[in-house]
Amino acid sequence: MQFLARPFTALRPTAESAADVIAPPYDVVSTDEARALAANRPASFLHISRPEIDLAPGSSPYADAAYERGAENLARLREGGVLVRDREPSFYVYRMVMNGRAQTGVAFAASVAAYQANRIQRHELTRPDK
Repeated sequence: MQFLARPFTALRPTAESAADVIAPPYDVVSTDEARALAANRPASFLHISRPEIDLAPGSSPYADAAYERGAENLARLREGGVLVRDREPSFYVYRMVMNGRAQTGVAFAASVAAYQANRIQRHELTRPDK
């Protein structure tokens, strides 16, 4: 199997808006927790990663309406200059700290075709306990 990593141009929050955008990963908070964390924070990334928080309580996170709302929220943050595309392709290293534990990694983007061809494993399947 050939693995080719190339730099890419990320879509990131501006330095001024990063504190407003920052949010925990979507899969560590429930819909109710996400709704509470994003309350009065219109730039929170939770409006993109958990868009059901902007729909009526009880709405499915897998409904077409949720995906449509997530796309609308992403467009709103881009159009508002909160999220901007980097000018030059780069490799991105991230570090997350939660509850005193740190995780450092490298961010990658992949084509949908590679994902559908099972050349990229879902993150839920990368650990036996998941």
